[in-house]
Amino acid sequence: MLGDWFLQQLSDLPGPGVGLLLFVIILPVWWRLCLLRWVAGAATGFLWAWFYGYTMLAERLPTAWEGRDLVMEGRIASLPKVFESGTWFNLDSLTLTMDGETRSWPRRVYLSWYGASPLVVGERWRLTVRLKRPHGLMNPGGFDREGWLFHNGIRAQGAVRPYPQAARLDAGHWSYAVGRLRQELATAIAQARPDSPYLGLLQGLAIGETTTVTPEQWDTLVRTGTIHLLAISGSHIALIAGLAYFVVRHLWAWAGRAPLWLAAPRVGAMAAILAAIGYAALAGSPVPTQRAALMVTVAMGAVLVGRALRPVRTLNQALFAVLLWDPLAVTEAGFWLSFGAVALIFYGMMGRIGHPSHWRALGRVQWGMTVGLLPLLLALFQRVAVYSPLANLIAIPWLEVGTVPVVLVGTLLLPFAPILGGKLLTWADFSLAGLWPVLEFFSTLPWATWSPPAPPVWAVVIAMAGVLLLLAPRGLPSRWLGLIGIAPLFLLPAPRPPPGTLWLTILDVGQGLSIVVRTATHTLVYDTGPRYGPGHDLGAMVVAPFLRHEGVQRVDTLLVSHADSDHSGGTASLRAALPVTRLLGAIPNAEPCLRGVTWDWDGINFRVIHPSTENEFTGNNGSCVLRITWSGGALLLTGDISRAAEAQRVLNTPEDLRATVVVAPHHGSRSSSTPAFVAAVAPQVVIYSTGYHNRFGFPHPDVAARYAAAGVQPFNTAYQGAIELHLGPEEPLTVQSWREEARHYWHLPVPELGALENNKKRITVHFPPNSPPHPPAPFP
Repeated sequence: MLGDWFLQQLSDLPGPGVGLLLFVIILPVWWRLCLLRWVAGAATGFLWAWFYGYTMLAERLPTAWEGRDLVMEGRIASLPKVFESGTWFNLDSLTLTMDGETRSWPRRVYLSWYGASPLVVGERWRLTVRLKRPHGLMNPGGFDREGWLFHNGIRAQGAVRPYPQAARLDAGHWSYAVGRLRQELATAIAQARPDSPYLGLLQGLAIGETTTVTPEQWDTLVRTGTIHLLAISGSHIALIAGLAYFVVRHLWAWAGRAPLWLAAPRVGAMAAILAAIGYAALAGSPVPTQRAALMVTVAMGAVLVGRALRPVRTLNQALFAVLLWDPLAVTEAGFWLSFGAVALIFYGMMGRIGHPSHWRALGRVQWGMTVGLLPLLLALFQRVAVYSPLANLIAIPWLEVGTVPVVLVGTLLLPFAPILGGKLLTWADFSLAGLWPVLEFFSTLPWATWSPPAPPVWAVVIAMAGVLLLLAPRGLPSRWLGLIGIAPLFLLPAPRPPPGTLWLTILDVGQGLSIVVRTATHTLVYDTGPRYGPGHDLGAMVVAPFLRHEGVQRVDTLLVSHADSDHSGGTASLRAALPVTRLLGAIPNAEPCLRGVTWDWDGINFRVIHPSTENEFTGNNGSCVLRITWSGGALLLTGDISRAAEAQRVLNTPEDLRATVVVAPHHGSRSSSTPAFVAAVAPQVVIYSTGYHNRFGFPHPDVAARYAAAGVQPFNTAYQGAIELHLGPEEPLTVQSWREEARHYWHLPVPELGALENNKKRITVHFPPNSPPHPPAPFP
C-alpha cells in the first residue's frame, strides 16, 4: 500500500529503466533477505502501480485527433445518465477512424449526446464524435475530475455529432449482462415507484445508482454524516452474504446424504462468496463494496479450507486483493474511509475484557468512528457533520433492519413477481419517509457542520497518533494525552494575508468567471461561475469547496458583475453554503453596483469604476468593473465589458484603468481588449478565465497578440487551473498555478495544454528596470 501510494503522488511516471531496476533489486530480496521483505513489499507495490499507470497513459488520445470529426464504433458501457437535453455515458471503443487511419484505443471514452434516443447497456453503435483528452477543473479543495476519469479507464471525452447520423449496429453482448441487469432493475424500480420523492434513495440502496438523488437530499446526507448509508457498503454486503450463508447451509443440512459428501458450512460459505461478489458487481463495484466482498471471500475461504483467520489478517488480505485488482484505489477517499473505518472497529472492539450490551457496543463503535475518522475527514473534505453520531445511531439500525432487506428482496422480485416486489418497495418507501424527517431535523440544527481550513500533513499525522492513544483500551495510562495530538486540528488558524496585502485567486470554472479576493480579515467573491443544470453549478462544485478549503467562514461582499449565467450561475448555491454579508450587482435583491461605490479593507481600497448609471449600458457592457489598489499597484476586474464600455472609460476616465494586473474582459473575446484599452491599462500580467478547447476560441489570437506585443505576461485558467497572486508592497508579484502545484502524472501537463512561457509552480513577474509598479490613482 505504501509503495503504491508513493507512486500516485508523483507528477511524472519514472521511465522504463526504473521499473526494470526495481524488479532486479527486489527479486533476490524476496527470496533471500527476510529482514528486508517489508522494503521489497513496498517496492513491489510501487512497481505494480507503475506498470498499471504506464499502460493507462499509453492509451492517451493523440493531440492531432483532438477537436476533429472521428468515426467511432463501440458499446455502451455504463448506465446512461439523462440530463436536461441529452445523455452522458461511457463507450467502450472498438474502432476509431480518422482520415482512413484506424486504431483501437483509447479503449473507453466519456460522451455527451444531445437529443439521444434511449440507450441500453451493451448496444453497439457507430457514431461521429469529437474528442479531447481528459481534462477537468483544477482548484484547491475541488474535485479531481481528471483523476476520476483516469481511475475509471476513460482516456478521452467528447460529444456525439449530429451528422452523419448515428447507427445502432446490434442489441448487446453477453459480457455486458451485469450492466444491462443493473439498468433493467433501475428502470423497474422507477416504474414501481414513479412518484416517490425517495426514488433515488431506493435505487441507491438497491443497486448503487444515485443519479436521481436530489441535491437537497445529498445535502441532508452530507450534513448528517449519513451519506455512507446510501452507498452499498460493507454492512449491505455482509447482510446479503450472511443471509445466503444461513439459508443455504441449513437447506443443505436437510438434504439427505448430501452433507456426507460436502459439509454444510462449506456449501454455505460458497453461497456467501457468490452472493457477495454478485451483489458487489450489481452495485458497480466501488471501493467499499470491493473491500467488503473481498473480506467476505477471505473469511469464507477460510471456512472452505478449514482454517481460522484473525480479523486483522482478513482485513490485510482484502487490502492486498483490492490493490492488486486496482492500484489506483489509493487515490479515492472511499478507500481510506472504508478500510480506516473497519480497522477502527477492530481496534476499538478487540482486546477488551467483558461482553458489553448490544447498544453499548454500538455506541462504542460510533464513538470510535467519529473520533477516529476525524483527521481523515478534515484532510479530505474540510467538513465534519457534528451530529453524525446521533444521526447514525438512529439511521443505521433503521435502515439495516427495516429498509435495506425490504429494498433488496423487493428489487429481486420485480422481474418475477412485479406486484409483490412493488408492494415491498412501497413499504421501503414508507420506511424512508419515516426516517427522513429525523435526518432533516439534524441537518437544520445550528452548527450541523464544521468546516475548518485544510490541515497540514504534519497535523493529520499527529492527530492520527492521538486518535490511537485516545481509543486504546482502558488499561493504558494517560489516554487523555491523545487529545493533545488532536488539538492542532481545532486550533490552527486559517492562513490570511498580512495587512496591506491581498491574495487574489482566479478559480478554474471553465467558460465562466469566479474570483476570490482575501485581505487580512475580509473576503470578496467576484462572480460565481456558470450553472449547467439542477445540481450542477460551479458555486456549489468549485467556489464553496475552495472557500471551505481555505477556512473562509463568511463572504463579506459578493459582487455579481452581471446576470449572464456563466458569471451568476452559482450565486444561489454559494449563498446557501456560506453566509453573505453584502450583495452587490445587477441581480434581484442586490445593492446596485455603480461608479462611486467604494470601501476600504485592511489597507486595501476597492472602488467600482463602471457603469456610471443603471441605464448607461445593458448586457455585457453593463458589467460591474472593480478596481482594487494597494500600496504599489492596482488590480482591475472587468467582467464581460467589450469595446463600447472600454471606449467610454478610456475617453472619460483613463486614470481609472491603470493597473498592474488585469483579468481580461469577456474572457479575451475579439470584441474586447481594444488597443486603446490595453494601452490605458498597461498591465504587467493579464489573466484569461476560459474553458479548455472552448467553442468560442477564447482568448482570440488577435487579443493574445495585442497583450503579447505590449510585453504583458499571460496566464489562462484553462491551461494552469486556479491562478493565485500575492499582491503587496513588500514582495514581488508572484503567480501560482494550481495545475502545476497539485499535478499528478495523470494530469495533462501545462506545456501540452498551452505552451505558455515559464511554466512553473510559482512564477515571479519582475518589473522592467527603472519602471516602478503603477502608483495608485487618486480617489475623488
